[in-house]
Amino acid sequence: MIAGPHVYEAQWQRYRFWKRLLWALLICWLPFGALAMMTFARWRVVEALGWPVLIGYMAAYGVAGVKAGSFRCPRCGNPFFSRRRVLKPWVDRCAHCGLPKWAGSLRRPLTDLT
Repeated sequence: MIAGPHVYEAQWQRYRFWKRLLWALLICWLPFGALAMMTFARWRVVEALGWPVLIGYMAAYGVAGVKAGSFRCPRCGNPFFSRRRVLKPWVDRCAHCGLPKWAGSLRRPLTDLT
């Protein structure tokens, strides 16, 4: 295993990607839905194309939420945000080993931890 202050950077980048995608999909939901419904209503293809597109968007949001919420701790490999099936996405430490959030990344190198 590679040792160094940024040893967990790749894992944190994956978590950051899914979390940002989740927020982007949440924020864009109303504008996307309104635009899609207006466009599809004008073309009169709501039943044929509108609902599948909107359901696909909601499915993408669900996948991003599951991927972000099931993030595994880079150090111990257990679910970072949950213990005994209770999800706590606001915690700042691993629920199992206590690794601080972002530890071992460019944002928070391991040498900065006390």
